[in-house]
Amino acid sequence: MFLASNIFEKDIAGIEPKEVPSLLVSAIVSAQTTFLKELISHLEFEKSLLIQRRISEKIFEDANSSHILEEIFEQKGKEYKESYYGKIELFDSLVCELLFLRDYQSFEAFIGNIYACVCYFFPRFLTASPDDTRLSQLNIDDLFSSSSILQARRTIVESKVKDQLQGSNIKDVLKSFDRKFGFKLGLDPAVLNELLMHSMERNLIVHNSGIVNSIYIALLQRNKIKSNYLIGQKIIINDERVNSARELYQRVIENVSEAFKGNSKQIYMYYQGKYGTYP
Repeated sequence: MFLASNIFEKDIAGIEPKEVPSLLVSAIVSAQTTFLKELISHLEFEKSLLIQRRISEKIFEDANSSHILEEIFEQKGKEYKESYYGKIELFDSLVCELLFLRDYQSFEAFIGNIYACVCYFFPRFLTASPDDTRLSQLNIDDLFSSSSILQARRTIVESKVKDQLQGSNIKDVLKSFDRKFGFKLGLDPAVLNELLMHSMERNLIVHNSGIVNSIYIALLQRNKIKSNYLIGQKIIINDERVNSARELYQRVIENVSEAFKGNSKQIYMYYQGKYGTYP
């Protein structure tokens, strides 16, 4: 769910227009803080796994030094030995994939939060044109069960933002911000391509057991992104990939946050100029 900040408990109808840019900045700071808290929890989770792994390694070292493992392998045979080491490698791979998925999920949620924050204060940004007021896939039961007009507004914003995020890849979503909000994010094309690769790798892990398919290859080719993978190969998510992705997300989030905070007044002026009114 987006819009977790208590910023959105304030009655929009009672807000002075001049307050809107500063409220938007506060909402963005809240979204940024939420991401950092989630990242800290991921690091703590990773630390606990590393401790468990180190304990296992210590047990392994002790068993190996006492020749216990050699005796077991002699008794069980070569296939058992290969299976034993294979399970260790599989565990490491699964841990890295889990951390990769968690980090990307938090990053995508941050982008969704930013999008929802802006659209909560500037609702006409949700529509393709000023005359387009359709509520895409809005659950009417959720709307009528809302406790207030503000909650209903949140429901509408979250529903449409979710639809638009799920209907586009992360690169296209971020590029659409340049057209939609009246200022340029200034993200490097190489960074957008890297985010697209992470998004596709996330989809492969979740929906195709990490196996490269034609959809992945075709999307990379359309975006002129080179890949060392062939259809049918399994993508490799290791410690290096997890750490580099985490660093990328932090860098992009810092850049996006500063861009929106620095352009909050520009967004307001652009909105008024485009739609002739607020809200």
